[in-house]
Amino acid sequence: MTSCPHPSLPRLLADPGAGVLQARSISRLGDSDLGVNARRLGALPRALPGS
Repeated sequence: MTSCPHPSLPRLLADPGAGVLQARSISRLGDSDLGVNARRLGALPRALPGS
């Protein structure tokens, strides 16, 4: 799993053998991030090679 110093960036877990990339994103500061993390995760497939 990747680690990032910024508390609200997604965490990624890759399983190349299964062809799976899991992403988790939570807001650790406060109750809401106003949809920012959902937009980041939504943009992730478009940012990957071959998409």
